[in-house]
This record gives sequence, C-alpha cells and structure tokens, in this order.
Amino acid sequence: MRVRHPQHPEKKDFAGPSPHDGEPRRAGASADPNDTGRTGRAAVLIGWGGSFSAFYLYLLLRIDPSLIYHTQCPEFLVDWAFLDAHLARPGGAIAYLAALLTQLCYFPWCGALILTVIAVVLCAATAWFLKSVTGKAAGVLSLVPAVFLLVLHNSYAHCMSADIGLMIAMLFVGAYAAAPLRNAVLRAVCYAGLSAGLYYLAGGAFLLFAVLCALFELARKRRMLALLCVLAAAVIPWCVGVWIAGLGPMEAYGGSLPFLHEGSPLAASLLLYLFFPIAFAVAWLRGLALDDSAPAGSVTGFARAVDTFMRTSKVRWAVGWPLLIVVAGAAVWTTYDAGAAALIPVDFAAQHKRWERVLREAREVPGYHPLVIHDVNRALCHTGRLPYDMFAHRQKANEPLLLIRDERYAGSRMIWLKQSDIHFDIGLINKSEHLACEAMEILGERPEILRRLALIYMVKDEPDAARTFLIALSKNLLHRNWAKRYLRALDEDETLAGDPFIQTMRGRMLDIDYVNRDGPLSVSDEELMLRLLAANKQNRMAFEYLMAHYLLTGQLDKIAENIGRLDDFDYEGIPRHYEEALLLRSPPVGDATLDFAGRTISPGTRMRYKQCTNKAGRCTDGNETGMREFFEAFGDTYWCYYWFGGTTLRGDVPW
Repeated sequence: MRVRHPQHPEKKDFAGPSPHDGEPRRAGASADPNDTGRTGRAAVLIGWGGSFSAFYLYLLLRIDPSLIYHTQCPEFLVDWAFLDAHLARPGGAIAYLAALLTQLCYFPWCGALILTVIAVVLCAATAWFLKSVTGKAAGVLSLVPAVFLLVLHNSYAHCMSADIGLMIAMLFVGAYAAAPLRNAVLRAVCYAGLSAGLYYLAGGAFLLFAVLCALFELARKRRMLALLCVLAAAVIPWCVGVWIAGLGPMEAYGGSLPFLHEGSPLAASLLLYLFFPIAFAVAWLRGLALDDSAPAGSVTGFARAVDTFMRTSKVRWAVGWPLLIVVAGAAVWTTYDAGAAALIPVDFAAQHKRWERVLREAREVPGYHPLVIHDVNRALCHTGRLPYDMFAHRQKANEPLLLIRDERYAGSRMIWLKQSDIHFDIGLINKSEHLACEAMEILGERPEILRRLALIYMVKDEPDAARTFLIALSKNLLHRNWAKRYLRALDEDETLAGDPFIQTMRGRMLDIDYVNRDGPLSVSDEELMLRLLAANKQNRMAFEYLMAHYLLTGQLDKIAENIGRLDDFDYEGIPRHYEEALLLRSPPVGDATLDFAGRTISPGTRMRYKQCTNKAGRCTDGNETGMREFFEAFGDTYWCYYWFGGTTLRGDVPW
C-alpha cells in the first residue's frame, strides 16, 4: 500500500478548484471569491456593453467600414460555381463568408456591426477558454483581442477572413478545453474531429488551435496528448492542404494568418497571435495559485501573491478596467493610419461620383498629392466649377491633367482605374479600355472595373462583349440592379439608341489609337484635347481641360486665342480664372475696356486685380505678415498661382 506523505498531497487537475475547498463559508458567502453576485454580473455586463459600444462607434465614426470595402473589395458572386470553388479548398468557407460580409461593409453601420459582433464572439471565446483553465472569470484580459482588431483595421488593409478564422479557432479551443472528457483516447478522438473541421473551415488559423490545445494538455500533465496536438499541426495541413487540395506549403500552413498577408500590419498581427499563449500562461499561473495541492515554490508563491492582490474587487476596478482603457486608447489612437484615412475617402468618393464629397474630403489631405488633385479637378469639371474654383485647391505647376506621370505613384494599384475613368469621361474610349484591362490584370475582377468595361463596350456598340461583363455584375450584391437594367435595355435594343448617357459618350468618343508600340504617349495632352474638340466642338470637358492645361503651364496667349470657344457653350461672360489670366496678359490701362472675342472682363475682377497687385507688392522676402495677408485674400486666384508657382488652401502659406 502506498503511503501519502502529509506534506505532499497527491496532485490533481486545476480545472476549476476553489482555493477555499474544505473551509467553512460565512452565511451568504459566494463559492467563488471573484463572484460578487448580482452586482458583479451587472458590473461585467456594463463593462462589456460600454467597451463594445465604444468599439462600434470607433469603427463607424473614425474608421468607416465603407472604406474597408473600397480598399479591399474582394470578388464575390451570388453563384453556385463561385461557392463550389471556395468549398473545394481548406479555408475557402471562411474566405467566402468574409467576402460576403465585406460587401456589406459598403453600408457603414452594417460593417461596423459585423466587425463588432466578430469581436464580441472572439472575446467571449477567449474568456471561455481562459475560464476552462482556472475555473474563474478571465476579467479584462479577455477583451484584449478586441483592441488588437481595432489596431489591425486602422490600416484598412487587414482582411476580415483573418478575423473570422481567428474567431472560429478560439471557439474550437474553448470547446476542446471545456469538453468533460478525462479519458485520453476520447480526448484524442475529440481533438482529431475538431482539428479536421477547423482546418477545413479556417485553414491556417488551425495552427493557433493546435498550439493552445498542446499547452492546455501540457498544463494537465497529459504529455502524449500534447505531443499529438503538435504532430497534428504539422501533419494535417500537409496531408489535407498540400496532398489533397493541391495548395502550396505556404498557403496550406498559413493561408488565413494575417501576418503572412500583404498589407496587414505585421507587428500587430504577430502580437495578436502571441497574446493567446501569453494569456494562457497568465491563466496557468493563476491556476497554480488556486490549486491548494500544488507544491510550494517560488513560482507558486508568486502566482498566489499576484492572484490574492488581483482578486480584491477594489483592485480589479481601480487597476483592471482603467489600465485596459488607457492602454487600448493609446494603442488604437497612435496606430491609426491618418495618411490612408485622408486619401482613401477621396478615392472612394471619386469612384462613386460623389463630387461634392470629393471636394470636401480633399481639404482634409495635408499638402499636395497628385492623386488627390487629379480627383479634385475631375470633380470640379463635373460640377461645372473648374474655370471658377480650380485655384481654390492646391495646384502645382506643369502637372499633367490626364496621365499621372509622377514616379512616386506609378506603382499605385489604383492608378490604372483612376486614369481609365478620366479617359472615359473625356471621350478617349480606346485608351480607357486599355487602362481598364490593365487595372483588371492588377486588381482582379473588381465590380468597378467590370462596370467600366461594360460601359466602354456599350459605347463602342459591342453588345456581346458588354453582356459578358454585365452578366458577371448581375451576380454582385451591390451592382446587380444596375447590370440587370442594362441587360434588359440591350435585349430591347442592342444599339441603346434611347439611352441619353450612352449617346452622349458616343458623341464625345475619339475613335483613334494614340499609344505607340513602345508605350509612351505619341501625342501631348494638349493635342489630345484639340483633337477631341475637332471631333466634337461641344465636348465641354475637353475644352475645360484644355484651358486648365494652358493655365497650369502659363500659356496666356493660348488662353486668349481660345476664348472664342466659349460661344460653343452656355457660359455667362468669361469664367473667373480665364479673366484673371487675360488680365495678366493684357493689364488694363485706366478705364479702357478690354474685349476678347466679343466678351469683356467684369468690373469686379478688374477691381480685384488692382487690389491684388497692390498687396503683392508688399510680399517681400521675410515679410511673413504681408505674405499671410496676401494668401488669405488672394490664395484662390490664378494670380497667386502665376506669381508664386502654386496655390494652397486658404490660410496656408507655402514658405
């Protein structure tokens, strides 16, 4: 018979022991020293409710999920073939669901709600797992993953599939840890079943499940089960992912891991996945503190001291929640990508032709940015304000209007679609088609590209080609109504003779190719505008862009030569910026009337020119006050641009 030493009782699992087992309880005392009854539960509910309300509002008001949709815009079709292709590979189910939910982010309130629900479930699954380790509530520790999710989505490039994969993995971890199975064989069977299901659903997120399950079994001295977990992490992705599904090793093992995806913040992604083993270690130490049968030692003593300190309700409220709020607030606020947050809204608004929003958002972009001013000039033209308000926005000398040649942005993934859009608007349909095809090669079959190509082929009177893209768009959640409307119109009349927009674009279309075999433009932007006007003298966009080109390049004589073209349109008088340029070319002498193609410069502009020249004379080097006063009064004029080489927003001074 084995004799138990009284100082070393037999060890037992710490899956939920009370540190006060065997001690008499006071009347009305809770079995759980962390449980404060209804008050404690209410406090937890208030803490979680407040935390995730703040989470939702941050997503909605600061990040704006519609910009996440715009940045990522994963391909998604309401089509059985599309679903089958995803279900045929590990992780495809989660990828399909993520693509669907990302479409719904187009509606900001809905996207914020979806991401908040994912965060709630992830944190609840984390709390479930950590409670399975000690039998006690995890407290604020279980809310840390939500902080990491906000940090990741601050960059707009983090994919929702990684969030969902992590959430599912933690649910499976919680289920395994909470399973009331003590028999090793039964636990091994349970682990094998959960592993197969999780790897099929979430792909690479299975690796986190395997690591946490291995740590869980090691903590319970079930070393063979822990070894099984580690071996399964190595074998299952190779057998199922590589051999059966035909994936590459990288995709088979890490297909849904965010730190292996381009664009997702590397440090935050790694820290998020490292958090769970670290949280387990904290819970394990707490388990030692709660296990009265654990042998005395430095680790156990430290664990018990920390647990005793943190179990005090006053300490939990005074340290836990305030510390989470401060650390979370600092992490989320400092990792916010202000640069992307300033540029993406402009691009989003331009792509959806929300011109007033383009102009509003552009004012929030610090400094000059070629892609932003490209969208601003396009918005001003579509709202009829380019000849009047062009220099109320940041402009730069000698910038091309149609083709952005700045080398810093030549590799931008969105540049092809941007330039396809502007070439389409102005009537260069063949060039727009070429650029849209380039965009599809780089970005994939984004709905905006499919829509652009469908319009191009309808304008070119190629209905069969147009139908190809319209049919694809008809399976898209957000564009299906537009596509089906045009499909019906093509069925009724393939020429679309009754569609005013298509007819207008056909009237603008310049039916020539102007790109040589080596790639660069064979004609200048100026020559293109002149050719467009020769084909259709009422192409207003071509005229305004031609005049804008002359303004930006300081060709005052050509401004005067083309003033007569105003008669082809419905302008009243001479637009303001053209007047300002004409006054620079032919300054007034006394009260003499200046006549340009039968039109005269307004008295208000003449008076303002006189005031401007007087104030400009005081803008000497070092006279900061004079410069600031000048830019406050005349910073939106062509005179400011012409004399100082650029314009700024009112109040900015380009020192």
